[in-house]
Amino acid sequence: MDDGGKKVQVPLEPLRCIVILPAGTTVGKNDTVTFNNARDLERGAKLATEIIARELSDNPQVRVLTANQVSNLVSEISGGISGTVAALGKKINCDAVLTTTVARFKQREGGSMPPNPRLLSDSTWFSGM
Repeated sequence: MDDGGKKVQVPLEPLRCIVILPAGTTVGKNDTVTFNNARDLERGAKLATEIIARELSDNPQVRVLTANQVSNLVSEISGGISGTVAALGKKINCDAVLTTTVARFKQREGGSMPPNPRLLSDSTWFSGM
């Protein structure tokens, strides 16, 4: 706040780069998830990861990491997800880290997805993203 009690807008600074992590699920955080639901969530996380990577990987300011790369980079990190995110951003020299958690997923009826679905323009693909 300034001297007059008004809120002051902090100027936004452009990001150097963004780290994209593979999508995760709520399976380990929710005891009520059945085996079939867990399997569906894993499929949804895999699909979300593929679409996010396809949509964002052409941007030179985006670093898409695989699960193996994340494991190799964070093998000695502690502090849960916040510690992991902070350490990854620092190790890769990026200002932001995008994490995605799939809490619900249902495969569409009627076949596979269109060849180039738009992740951000069609909210029916992933509810809760």
